Amino acid sequence: MSWGTVIGIGSGTPSYFETLPMVAQGAVIWGAIVNPVAAVGLWLRANWAIFFWMAAIFTQLVLAIWAPVSAMLLVVTLVEVVLIGIYWAIYVRTLRETPVD
Repeated sequence: MSWGTVIGIGSGTPSYFETLPMVAQGAVIWGAIVNPVAAVGLWLRANWAIFFWMAAIFTQLVLAIWAPVSAMLLVVTLVEVVLIGIYWAIYVRTLRETPVD
């Protein structure tokens, strides 16, 4: 979503990204960088990836509410929030099942 906004997929001239306030542009670029970093970290099963994933989703949520880039961003962000809830539910369940030595 973020890269599509930055490079202007589906927007006219000037692109929608260019018409956003500078702060919103920064948030979109932040998402464009952090989302792939989080994805690679989650793929590698790195501990730091969870932080980046949650930071990216929090940024998207703030952006979707404060300076809506598109309605689709809000939908994607809400789906990601649900995925975080599922992740935490599974995480808590595994903590309960793991025996403490």
